[in-house]
Amino acid sequence: MKLMLTLVAMISVAAFALGFAQGSRTQLFASLSGVGKGKAVYKVDARGARVQAEIQIGGENLPANTDYVVVAGDAEWNVTTDAFGRFKIAQRYSGNNRPNITAGTAASVMTLDGNVVQTGIFIPR
Repeated sequence: MKLMLTLVAMISVAAFALGFAQGSRTQLFASLSGVGKGKAVYKVDARGARVQAEIQIGGENLPANTDYVVVAGDAEWNVTTDAFGRFKIAQRYSGNNRPNITAGTAASVMTLDGNVVQTGIFIPR
């Protein structure tokens, strides 16, 4: 009986450790609509104390060579469209210093005077 309890305990500890080591992965997607179109993808990979995140946001069919402010959660970027009316943001984060983005968070592309030209909501993918 003691051997059986010891084996059960060892299996439980191993299963917990394996689950802890695997961590969790989150991927959220937002389709941006309005003037032109765009998309945003936010990924978080948490393995134990190590957390990495990546965000990619892109837009197209916007006026060429125009400045915009892109907001996703509590993060903000300034972008300028290229000659074809496109922009792209790609940024990686390590640790807990990353945007606070969850399912239901909005992503928006705005003119410098605050007019929203594209918007969407992050949903699980």
